[in-house]
Amino acid sequence: DGVNFAIFDEHSSPALPSGDIRCLLAAKDGSLWIGTSDGLARMKDGAVTAFTTANGLPENSIRGLGELKNGAVTAYTSAGPAEIRGNRAEPVDIQTEYGPGAIPDVQVRAWLPDGHAAQANATTVALLKSRAVEQRWAVGHELPGSRVQTIFADHEGALWIGTNGGLVRYAEGMLEKLPITDPLASASVLAILEDREGNLWVGTESNGLQILRDQRFETLTTR
Repeated sequence: DGVNFAIFDEHSSPALPSGDIRCLLAAKDGSLWIGTSDGLARMKDGAVTAFTTANGLPENSIRGLGELKNGAVTAYTSAGPAEIRGNRAEPVDIQTEYGPGAIPDVQVRAWLPDGHAAQANATTVALLKSRAVEQRWAVGHELPGSRVQTIFADHEGALWIGTNGGLVRYAEGMLEKLPITDPLASASVLAILEDREGNLWVGTESNGLQILRDQRFETLTTR
């Protein structure tokens, strides 16, 4: 309410499947979807509905959440994605849903303004156009670290990739790493959010919350 905090975990009322929160999604219908390490929860009108393998999830560890244009919610588990239909979760066949170029065990997706779709599992990020792979990057090779943890597409069309070993940006056909002097060049990046001003908020595992701002100035003189 802007003044007091209410804690929701496995001991609260209503209770969540786990207090280890991995991801959140504010859906168009006003519900809040909460992905945890031990199941998925939907909070709406003060009530919590839990989804686990008993409801059809491939696995209880939720890595990411997404909402389609038709309002359907997709949960990306450590064993692959599932679409929530009513009070059931239906596993998604990767090849049928995302095309033959899809990578296995997709755990998170992002959509770029130019029509590209990005998919990621724990070790690989793929950039697809019309269901065909145009770019593919792997940790330990093109990407730093050993695990992909999040991806995010900003309003300018850049794709940001957060790994356990740093933050990388793909823009205008180039994959760019931050200078080694930047704290985010080697930080374990867990979450990325863009605000209304175009600033990027980057949540890390042990380096706190970082803000990326465009601080370039152009001087206009009488000439």
